[in-house]
Amino acid sequence: PGFGDQVVNAEKAEVMGVGLQVPRPDPDAGHEAAAVAQYRADVAERLRHVCSEKAYLEKASECAGRLQRAGGVPRAVEVMLT
Repeated sequence: PGFGDQVVNAEKAEVMGVGLQVPRPDPDAGHEAAAVAQYRADVAERLRHVCSEKAYLEKASECAGRLQRAGGVPRAVEVMLT
């Protein structure tokens, strides 16, 4: 994630233990292609890591349970519209 609130959400996901963030590169002029290739490789590597580690699934399940107990999407919509 690298646009709008995505950076903050990625940081939160990492703190919560449900994901890993991958900092977006800011390459010097002329080095964009290499930076993009490295970024893609970094994203793929971290995605494989998250998908292969049981701890991330456990934390995600805990998070999903908390969201459900709080009322899930219907409650979130209700809060936002009132």
